[in-house]
Amino acid sequence: MLLQRLRERIKRWWQGELEQLPSGYPILRIVPQYRRHWTSRAAHAVLAFYLKEWRWLLPFLVAVVGALVAIKRL
Repeated sequence: MLLQRLRERIKRWWQGELEQLPSGYPILRIVPQYRRHWTSRAAHAVLAFYLKEWRWLLPFLVAVVGALVAIKRL
């Protein structure tokens, strides 16, 4: 029960709150729009960056860690 509530809270944080249309709005919105918390927007940006740039990001991080280990051994 606790894990289920935690999962729902994380899901609501990740997705955000659905923005309601003002009353009398003449155009129906086809794609729902959500207002996200700034931390959720930051997490989405980090994930989008990783998914777009994963091919060079992992080798770069391995090279940086390897260089730091090599410097530490000197």
